[in-house]
Amino acid sequence: MNSPKLAFHQVNIKTIESKVNAQGSTLSDFLVMASQAIQDILEAVPSRYRGPGGAVAVLKNGELAGEHAWGYADLQRRIPMDSSTLMPICSITKQMLCMILKDLECNPTPEMAKRGSVRQQFSDSLDQLLRPEITGKTGLRIAHLCNNQSGIRDYWAMSMFWGAHPDGGFKLGEDAKKTLDRTRSLHFEPGTQYAYSNLNFHVLARVVEKVSGSKLGDLLDERLFSLAGMKTATLCEDNANLPPPCVGYEGCESFGFVPATNCMQWSGDAGVVASLKDMVAYESYLDKSWDNPHSLYRAVAREQSFKDGTAARYGYGLAHGTVGGVVTIGHGGALRGFRLHRLHAPSERLSVVVMLNHQADAEEVADHILKSVLKLFGHQLPFLKTAKPSPDWVGTFFDPDAQLAVEVSYGSPGQVIVSYAGGNETLTCVDEVNGQSTTMKGKIDRDILTIHRLVDNRVVNARRVGSSQEPPKEHYIGKYRCAEIDSTFYCSGAGGMLYGAFDGFLGQGPAHLMRYLGDDIWALSCPRGLDAPAPGNWTVVFKRDGHGQVVQSPTEGNDLPFGDLYDKRSIGKVPRQLAKIEKVSRLKTSALCPLVATVTPPRWPDSFIPRRCDRACKRKNETVDKGQLRRAQKTKVYRLDYYSDGEPKHDTCDDINGLQQLFDGDLKTDERAGDARFRLFVVENISQQVVDKFGSRLDVGRQSFTSQLRDCTRYNLLDHWRVPPSIHLVTHEQS
Repeated sequence: MNSPKLAFHQVNIKTIESKVNAQGSTLSDFLVMASQAIQDILEAVPSRYRGPGGAVAVLKNGELAGEHAWGYADLQRRIPMDSSTLMPICSITKQMLCMILKDLECNPTPEMAKRGSVRQQFSDSLDQLLRPEITGKTGLRIAHLCNNQSGIRDYWAMSMFWGAHPDGGFKLGEDAKKTLDRTRSLHFEPGTQYAYSNLNFHVLARVVEKVSGSKLGDLLDERLFSLAGMKTATLCEDNANLPPPCVGYEGCESFGFVPATNCMQWSGDAGVVASLKDMVAYESYLDKSWDNPHSLYRAVAREQSFKDGTAARYGYGLAHGTVGGVVTIGHGGALRGFRLHRLHAPSERLSVVVMLNHQADAEEVADHILKSVLKLFGHQLPFLKTAKPSPDWVGTFFDPDAQLAVEVSYGSPGQVIVSYAGGNETLTCVDEVNGQSTTMKGKIDRDILTIHRLVDNRVVNARRVGSSQEPPKEHYIGKYRCAEIDSTFYCSGAGGMLYGAFDGFLGQGPAHLMRYLGDDIWALSCPRGLDAPAPGNWTVVFKRDGHGQVVQSPTEGNDLPFGDLYDKRSIGKVPRQLAKIEKVSRLKTSALCPLVATVTPPRWPDSFIPRRCDRACKRKNETVDKGQLRRAQKTKVYRLDYYSDGEPKHDTCDDINGLQQLFDGDLKTDERAGDARFRLFVVENISQQVVDKFGSRLDVGRQSFTSQLRDCTRYNLLDHWRVPPSIHLVTHEQS
């Protein structure tokens, strides 16, 4: 408490000003004293947020008011950190990309100007980059990507599903293209919600490059870095080749600091490297730009809104918030081993830059510095009266809309900690059952938790999860497949100790620990990923069928149950290697209907053949009607029941009305029932009603009939529907 620095922090600008007036000092003396106070604040940061090294700065009125660099850029080689040390500024790149995008709109290249509307060129390029499922009828626009309102999932989080290792590689060319190909749906309607997605800005960068014909690095050099005086800033897309000497460190003081390995490539969502000197020049440039309402900075800093008119707190790579009751604009950046943050308070003309080569919370550091400086300048920080939280807050809840778990625990007195969107967030309780922060409001009503996430523009209604001491034994082990994103999930372990791992185009990922939450809901821990911060805890929700069995994909080496999929009776087990019907069992009957309606009557009621055929003959009469009915009912179906040895049992049906009896024939009535393996239906005449019967009776989709239907249609077109093909037994390999 006797430290001169701590004592000095109690002095605000008004006190300094009174001393200046009493001593008859000049304005320059006043500014010197203020700068010294700011310098003291900065020099106290290293001991408060301990780590290998860092650099911080404060600007007032666009001028440097204080800066401090400390520690080591490289602990092993003992290279000191200084204000010229280059570091990756990571996601702070996003706002710079958006300024380039806006600058190209206002100042297009000559070639762009010749092609007409720049915005339309951007839109057309977006349509070419993304799959039609994303751009077709969704209303997706460039602005949605700039504001993180697109609904496109973050590819750095999705990389876990594709088998990525934290230290693994990711190439801008091949891997990024595969990512876009596997991005086939949105997780909300564009413009209705907010969700942070790096992929938005990767796509924007590719749009900018395609339309302008220039590389992003060149555009940044020409249209931003040179204007702002950022002399050493540059775009470095490959994190495995960052400019020396700075090293980023994972770990902590008690565990030790370990150099982080980063091998992925990025461009647009991140990629810029800069020194503290560069960032001071950047902040000075932005401060001077603020007074010009037509500047690029004012263009990207303009407040955005959601589709419902609600003001958005994020837009064009900038987060809008408040610190100490003062409105701020800023953004953070993170890579394993690095944490950065910048804040600008336009009303106070104050800016803060924080750059760390370790994983302390850079946003917390920036907030601390800004609050300290605001207090120095006489600002009264807001005080919120707190209450003791109700015990009902604590527990695990489940959001059925997002399929995410919400875990709530006690925090500091008068606070609860909410873990929902990948990290911990603090609510200050204003009474027993209501809490709030600058980003969300919460309420607990016994077993119902309601959270209004202000940034996301979402209201979460979650119910308490009924946890038990131990999960059901052995229910979850197996393989689970997501065809849309081309990912396979493997669950292994026993009892309450399960592990989850993912395979995809990036490889076979590491196993992650899982923790039972209750009600078939588990948390899967992912503390390290390709990017940082890592995804954190994923929610894994297992689904059960009508018989209480966990639904999963068939796995290699496991036997498959055989029986009528509609009544769920298992007649026997089929070794997977022999189960050619495995693919058929996963098809849906809904896909069968459009195909049948296209290639069979009554779509062709007035002709022997399709209308598109030149030889179509319009002969609507009683003979034609009878012929069509006969073809629609034509039946020739074989049923073969296979056993472990001996010849298969064989039955035939050539009457549409006898198909039901053929279906109902039960292997259990046979003396060899206990040795049953599987049942095979061979359809010779694929008429309309045969297809309908199979489609309604069995869980058989169109792929099992597609090749035969095509053959049948081709022969019928050639023979005018008069001589149907004879297909005794045709085997079609399904890839």
